[in-house]
Amino acid sequence: MEWIEKHPKKSKPTYEELLAFLPDKISEMFLIFNNEMAEKYKVYNNYPRFENTTGWTYGYCRGYRIELLYVTIGNSYFTVLGVKIEDESSLKNALEKVRIKYDVGYEERYARLTAAKKDNQIKRAKRG
Repeated sequence: MEWIEKHPKKSKPTYEELLAFLPDKISEMFLIFNNEMAEKYKVYNNYPRFENTTGWTYGYCRGYRIELLYVTIGNSYFTVLGVKIEDESSLKNALEKVRIKYDVGYEERYARLTAAKKDNQIKRAKRG
């Protein structure tokens, strides 16, 4: 059964259901990817959303939903930045693409957007 069929829009899967859906080897690689995102880049799989073409996708972001990337789920793989993760080689390739994307100003963008949102919050508090 396809991911989108198993978990349609009104059936948001739990994290455990996501891991159970993927084959064991792919599930292990997803956990490796997930840990790498948290430890190295401080972005977390905490923004699930439903896309009509791919089903439930998972955004990796920090507070204020400042997303670095998102992951889509297939029957026997997951996709990151256009890379279909099916083995250790493709996982390594995807992690290199993540590093490049992160290095192209993610921290600066995060700091800028966070500062702007905090500034707006202070202004709203003063008006109220």
